[in-house]
Amino acid sequence: MKIKRISVLVMVLILILTMSSFSYAEEEPLDTLNQNYHEAIEALTDIGVITGDVDGQFHSDQTLTRAQACTIIVKSMNPAVADIAATATQTAPHSGFADMDGYSWAEGYVSYAVKCGITNGYPDGSFQPANRVTTNEFVTMIMRAAGWNNQDVEGTWPENYLSKARELNLLSNLPKSMPDLSTKGMAAQITYDALSLIEKANETDGAVAQGLSEDALTTSPEIENMFYLYSRFSSSMSSYGGKEIAKDAKIYTFGVEKDYSDDMTFSAKGSDYREQNFYRYKNVKTPSFIKVIDNKIVEMIVPTDVGFTGKVYCVINNTFTTIDTNGDRVTGLETLTAERPITWLCKKNIKGIPSITQYQSGAVYELALENGQVQAIAKTTDDAKQGAIFEELSGTTGDFVKVLRQKDYEWTLAGGKEIMVKANATVYRIHADKTKKYEAEVLDAIQIGDYIRAYDMSDDGNGSADMIVVQR
Repeated sequence: MKIKRISVLVMVLILILTMSSFSYAEEEPLDTLNQNYHEAIEALTDIGVITGDVDGQFHSDQTLTRAQACTIIVKSMNPAVADIAATATQTAPHSGFADMDGYSWAEGYVSYAVKCGITNGYPDGSFQPANRVTTNEFVTMIMRAAGWNNQDVEGTWPENYLSKARELNLLSNLPKSMPDLSTKGMAAQITYDALSLIEKANETDGAVAQGLSEDALTTSPEIENMFYLYSRFSSSMSSYGGKEIAKDAKIYTFGVEKDYSDDMTFSAKGSDYREQNFYRYKNVKTPSFIKVIDNKIVEMIVPTDVGFTGKVYCVINNTFTTIDTNGDRVTGLETLTAERPITWLCKKNIKGIPSITQYQSGAVYELALENGQVQAIAKTTDDAKQGAIFEELSGTTGDFVKVLRQKDYEWTLAGGKEIMVKANATVYRIHADKTKKYEAEVLDAIQIGDYIRAYDMSDDGNGSADMIVVQR
């Protein structure tokens, strides 16, 4: 089967400079509105390449450290989340330098910058993250991120890199007499002017493969053993097109729906495919390629831009940013939905992305989905504004409440609050330790003395808990 290559960015961008959480876009720092480089700072803030300091200011005239320079440049390169930070299945990359104490927020960025040849450590094995970066050094780092290296630029450093940058018109918005040390404002301007070159140099040479890089395949599916079908998944996810889905069946995403046909071509690279959870496709009608053994579907490939339409209720384990099939930077949500790990991508510029402190607090969210894409996010306190139908039964303060008594499915909580619990209630446990990750739990595991948050997710009118989050 011939190969069709579809070039698109499918990487992930970390947004917060000093925290390990992920969110979408930051507000522009307050001190840049009437300063030089305002346009560049505003644009880079919108896409998460730069953020303000802890005081909400950007401090354009301050000089730049090596750690900060790596962070800005690597963010502009838009790497996969697993290359920078810890994920649900991988530990955070480590730079290997012994002098990174106090710079844990920069470890992943420094590691990636060194791996890509953007910068280097010192001969003594140190990185010196607090050292100030010269303008010549920052221009060189930018040029390397944009695809140039020592073999591509003739002459002696730093004039060889500066000359190439001038040739590409990357220094025209900087002072004619540039200071020895780069300021943060200058760094923002150079990065902004080089952004399209950096993005082009760091594009993936593969097919659209919506999803996390850690879910990529190592080898491509055996397409020659599959055949084309256009049909619908059952609501129980037990069949598709009248054919039973095997319990251990695998489903992968590749390409977009408009390209699907019985004679379409596929990439031979495993990294161009992503493994997904079948429960993303409840009641979904979609084209596909399927592999059948003993009259059961054992493998499927479906487009990246199809998925469930409707409302789902979930807890969130992580947020991140990525490039969707339209080439837009969007937020992704790593959730437990119906007790299963499912990653959803949001529409561009969606509002209401929760912070890490919000989604780690036992909060449940309602996602309004269209073709597998999140159109709106609501929590219980948003019901009047967002149309959410669920409510928190355990209290209005948003805190975990102690279980004082359990009599069958009638529970008494601290403060005298009494609730009814459905026998088939979905339960999630969040670890009270530093991992703060949700896992599926069974209702019988909740005991007197546990702390819970209980939610009524349905409109059946009986006010009983459909979902419970317990903290241990």
